[in-house]
Amino acid sequence: GRSSIRVGDRPPPAFSLTREAILCEGDQGRAQLVANGAPTLRFQWLSPRTDTTRIITVERAGAYGVRVTDVQGCTANASALVLNLCEPRV
Repeated sequence: GRSSIRVGDRPPPAFSLTREAILCEGDQGRAQLVANGAPTLRFQWLSPRTDTTRIITVERAGAYGVRVTDVQGCTANASALVLNLCEPRV
Protein backbone atom coordinates (compact mmCIF):
# COMPACT_ATOMS: atom_id res chain seq x y z
CA GLY A 1 0.00 0.00 0.00
CA ARG A 2 0.84 3.60 -0.30
CA SER A 3 0.47 6.33 2.24
CA SER A 4 1.14 9.99 2.12
CA ILE A 5 1.73 12.73 4.63
CA ARG A 6 0.89 16.33 3.93
CA VAL A 7 3.20 18.80 5.61
CA GLY A 8 2.43 22.49 5.67
CA ASP A 9 3.65 25.55 7.41
CA ARG A 10 1.57 26.76 10.30
CA PRO A 11 0.96 30.47 10.47
CA PRO A 12 2.72 32.44 13.20
CA PRO A 13 0.60 33.37 16.21
CA ALA A 14 -1.42 36.55 15.77
CA PHE A 15 -0.88 39.26 18.38
CA SER A 16 -0.68 43.01 18.72
CA LEU A 17 2.05 45.10 20.32
CA THR A 18 2.52 48.72 21.32
CA ARG A 19 4.82 49.76 18.46
CA GLU A 20 5.98 53.09 19.87
CA ALA A 21 5.92 54.75 23.28
CA ILE A 22 7.32 58.00 24.65
CA LEU A 23 8.93 58.78 27.98
CA CYS A 24 11.18 61.42 29.51
CA GLU A 25 14.23 59.83 31.12
CA GLY A 26 15.22 63.13 32.76
CA ASP A 27 11.94 63.20 34.70
CA GLN A 28 12.15 59.52 35.64
CA GLY A 29 9.44 58.81 33.10
CA ARG A 30 8.04 55.39 32.42
CA ALA A 31 6.30 53.80 29.48
CA GLN A 32 4.19 50.66 29.29
CA LEU A 33 4.57 48.22 26.43
CA VAL A 34 1.61 45.89 25.91
CA ALA A 35 1.44 42.66 23.90
CA ASN A 36 -2.05 41.22 23.39
CA GLY A 37 -3.31 38.00 21.87
CA ALA A 38 -5.10 34.76 22.60
CA PRO A 39 -5.07 33.67 26.26
CA THR A 40 -3.00 30.59 25.37
CA LEU A 41 -0.05 32.58 23.98
CA ARG A 42 3.22 32.75 25.90
CA PHE A 43 5.23 35.97 25.89
CA GLN A 44 9.00 36.28 26.33
CA TRP A 45 10.48 39.76 26.29
CA LEU A 46 13.99 39.74 24.89
CA SER A 47 17.23 41.37 26.03
CA PRO A 48 17.64 43.58 27.95
CA ARG A 49 14.36 42.41 29.52
CA THR A 50 13.48 38.80 30.29
CA ASP A 51 9.89 39.24 31.51
CA THR A 52 7.23 36.69 30.61
CA THR A 53 4.25 38.98 31.13
CA ARG A 54 2.03 40.67 28.53
CA ILE A 55 2.84 44.13 29.88
CA ILE A 56 6.19 45.59 30.86
CA THR A 57 7.03 49.02 32.26
CA VAL A 58 10.30 50.50 31.00
CA GLU A 59 12.32 53.46 32.21
CA ARG A 60 14.81 53.77 29.34
CA ALA A 61 14.51 54.63 25.68
CA GLY A 62 15.42 51.92 23.19
CA ALA A 63 14.11 48.93 21.29
CA TYR A 64 12.32 46.16 23.18
CA GLY A 65 11.66 42.83 21.50
CA VAL A 66 9.13 40.17 22.35
CA ARG A 67 8.79 36.55 21.20
CA VAL A 68 5.30 35.05 21.21
CA THR A 69 4.73 31.29 21.19
CA ASP A 70 1.45 29.47 20.63
CA VAL A 71 0.43 26.04 21.95
CA GLN A 72 1.82 24.30 18.85
CA GLY A 73 5.23 25.89 19.41
CA CYS A 74 4.95 28.36 16.51
CA THR A 75 6.63 31.68 17.22
CA ALA A 76 6.49 35.28 16.07
CA ASN A 77 8.76 38.17 17.00
CA ALA A 78 8.11 41.91 17.09
CA SER A 79 9.71 44.96 18.61
CA ALA A 80 8.57 48.21 20.18
CA LEU A 81 10.48 51.47 20.17
CA VAL A 82 10.56 53.70 23.23
CA LEU A 83 11.58 57.30 22.53
CA ASN A 84 13.10 59.76 25.01
CA LEU A 85 11.19 62.96 24.25
CA CYS A 86 11.36 65.49 27.04
CA GLU A 87 9.50 68.76 26.81
CA PRO A 88 11.74 71.84 27.19
CA ARG A 89 11.73 73.33 30.65
CA VAL A 90 10.62 76.93 30.99
